[in-house]
Amino acid sequence: MKKILVILTLTMLTVFSGFSQKTINEKVYKKINLERKEANLSPLKIQEPLELASAQHGCWLAMYNRFTDLETIELPEDEFKVEMITTFTGAEDRVSNFTSETFVNLTEIRFAFYEEPTTNLIFSLFKNDFLKPESKNIGLWIVKFEDKNEKPIWYLVCLRSN
Repeated sequence: MKKILVILTLTMLTVFSGFSQKTINEKVYKKINLERKEANLSPLKIQEPLELASAQHGCWLAMYNRFTDLETIELPEDEFKVEMITTFTGAEDRVSNFTSETFVNLTEIRFAFYEEPTTNLIFSLFKNDFLKPESKNIGLWIVKFEDKNEKPIWYLVCLRSN
């Protein structure tokens, strides 16, 4: 089941995400760790399970907002149950699909943008979380999709833990 989720998530990202995730991640991670170094903090470790869980939730948010009759963009934490699919009631559930490793004090932050977010914008949104001394692990992902009016929209999901 885990392999299927990984393959499905990566396939959806390939199909729906139209810009370089790797480039923006590298820039954000580099900026975070530069700021942490200047604050005499150890660097954050990029965790693949956190990135995969962020990517999965970002894809789900994009599809949820695209295919429901909502007037505004919603960014719920829970992924609602669909036939034959497990309901995820938080970040811990999503991460557990990709690893048996336990992440302590896992927090998830979600945003949606109608313009491609810059490295500086992302860093400013998460600065307080990124510069906490107890922060040790991170995984973020951005999914580009279209809203109901065919306008591009970027969903940003970031997971952080101690």
